[in-house]
Parts: sequence; C-alpha cells; structure tokens
Amino acid sequence: MVTISIVETHELSRVFLGNVEVWAVNEVTLTVPRGQFVAVLGPSRSGKSSLLNLLGAQDVASMGRLVVDGVSVTNLRGDELADFRRQRVGHVAQVARLIPSLTVLRNVMVPLLPYRRGLRFDLETRARELLDALDLGAHAAQMPAMLSEGEAQRVAIARALINTPPLLLLDEPFINLGRGADGAVLNLLDRLNREAGLSVILATREQGVAEVADRVVRMDKGRLLD
Repeated sequence: MVTISIVETHELSRVFLGNVEVWAVNEVTLTVPRGQFVAVLGPSRSGKSSLLNLLGAQDVASMGRLVVDGVSVTNLRGDELADFRRQRVGHVAQVARLIPSLTVLRNVMVPLLPYRRGLRFDLETRARELLDALDLGAHAAQMPAMLSEGEAQRVAIARALINTPPLLLLDEPFINLGRGADGAVLNLLDRLNREAGLSVILATREQGVAEVADRVVRMDKGRLLD
C-alpha cells in the first residue's frame, strides 16, 4: 500500500553525550507529503546534516519516531537496515566520497552491482542515462581523480539515483557544482519529481537555493523553527 507521506517524524532527536550534552537534532516533528520538494534552510551547525543523516538511516536516533516510505526506521536492524538504505533512500553528502579505483560509470553502478542479475533494467544503460542527464556522459570512463569537485558531486547524485529511490536527500548540493551545473541537476530532479514522483529533501544555508523548493522549513540549534 502506498502511503500518503514519504517522511513522518515525531520528536526525533540526536544527542551527543560528553563533557557537554549536544542536541544536534532536538525533538523534530515533521511530515513530508509524497512527491514534495522540501528545503531545510539554516546556518552552519544548525542540525541540517544531522537531520538528513537520521532520515537516511546513516545515523541512529537517540529518541523519537521516524517513518520513511511507510517503514518504521527506528525498528530496523542489520540486513533490514541495509535493504532500507539501498531500496528507499538516495543520500548525497557534502563530500562525494567516490571510490578512487573505479571509473565514473562504475561508481554510479556500484550500489546495485551485487544485484545486477536480478534487476528488471540494464544497469549500465541506466547509469549512462543518468550521467548524460547531468552533463557527465563524456566522463564515464574517467577516474574520480580527474574530476572537479562539482563533477564528482554530480556523479554522487547519479549514484544516489541509480536505484530509483522514492526519497532523495541532498546535503548542500550546489556549493561545489560550478557555474551552470546546478541547472542540469534541477532539471533532472524536476523531471524525476514529475514522472516518477521523486520526493526531495534538500539542506541548504542559502535562501536562493531554498526558493527552488515547494516548501521551506527553517532549522536552528537542532530545532525546526516553523
């Protein structure tokens, strides 16, 4: 059954304990309808990245409830958690973290390479289509060391989309893209939103970037302000 909301959180929190207790995410309650493009706007160290890490199951909540695409993430463990990350969420961090020993094409394909024989589509064809859509087709055979930071970030976006996830998380995606590249990214996201119902949550500190979204929520000191 398809759920109406892609993300539901209730008092979701991430607390780091030490000499000083730090609430990176502080009792965030948020509902994101399926197919919506949401920008989380806030200054540096406001908790945006920590929130995205929780939504993408890259980190574990200290307390609260999280449901993504109808799945209660806070209850997942082991293989179930790995399957959730692979099947339901594409996550692009601020640093691309490409595998230096693989070509650009293989970096895009790598999340699904172990499952290639069971796929209903040709993995290499889909990877090349994503690279072409992001103006990277000519770089498919290159190694990551030959790319600029912006090109590497676009490869990371293609990699995050290779499994056709219902939710894409983008952490400050346009900082290093370079002149004109943001247009290719936004065009692809807009097409996937319209054609495939892709939901997008984008973290940014820039008001101008946030304005491309359907909805803007503001965050500071770990809390949502509105």
